[in-house]
Amino acid sequence: MKYLFLAFFISFSSMAADCDLQADIKVLTAEARALAGNVDSVANRTIFFNEIFLKGHENYDFLLLANHGGLQILDLVNLATLVPGFMYPAGYEKKLKSFQEGLLDINREVFIYLYTEYYLAKKYYQGHGLESVLTQERITLLTELFEKRHFSVEDKKRFYLKTLMFEQQNFVVPKLQAVYERIASDLFDFVVRRPKVSMPFFPRGTFFLFRDFLNVDERMEKATKAWELAQSAGVDVVLETLSDYKNNSNMPFVTEDELSIQYAKSRRSQILQGFNLVEFDKTKSCRL
Repeated sequence: MKYLFLAFFISFSSMAADCDLQADIKVLTAEARALAGNVDSVANRTIFFNEIFLKGHENYDFLLLANHGGLQILDLVNLATLVPGFMYPAGYEKKLKSFQEGLLDINREVFIYLYTEYYLAKKYYQGHGLESVLTQERITLLTELFEKRHFSVEDKKRFYLKTLMFEQQNFVVPKLQAVYERIASDLFDFVVRRPKVSMPFFPRGTFFLFRDFLNVDERMEKATKAWELAQSAGVDVVLETLSDYKNNSNMPFVTEDELSIQYAKSRRSQILQGFNLVEFDKTKSCRL
């Protein structure tokens, strides 16, 4: 399978795209990395994924569900609640933290890629050269997002599932097994591979109990069901409940006020102020 423009993570010089396209890939990738922050900067990634979701007329459902997934990774307590009151052995917390960081690293790489892909495609989809760095399927999907304001339920589900499959094949599957193997033990085999997962927009008492979290088919099945529950809850509820995830001080990782295009614009300027986005003519807009 063609890896879209994943090659830009490795070598810009190997690309056949024109100079403007190559320059835009460089600056957008640098910008995406800056906005992504460290592995635990999920709030930043939530803000900028949410911005794209809103700009896309609330049709890019994968980003909304990815925000819930990323915020949930910050609180891995649910992975240990399968055995309430169980006395975990020494070193368990360190292993759990390592597993968490591995998942957050995947979350960060997905953000960098999809952020860059979106703004690159938005600028070039009506011209030529984009096919040299994106698959035709991704170009077709994103073109539909840019040109079609109202998606049917079938359109939204198709876009969601194709992006989900792309994410799994190109980011999660290659990395998740390695993340797990770093901390594998009998206890982790029981707890980490069989998490109990619920999101705040799920109906009361609804949760997913994994048989094997490392199984891609089961992850796809559960992610599809999560999308269906999100459709039932409604977009307003799914957006509002992003602020239900709390830190150790019982403060939301991201507030409702931060989930707006205007806030994202301000936050971007704040993060990028003085940041060297490679040698690039900054008077030329990459983001449209």
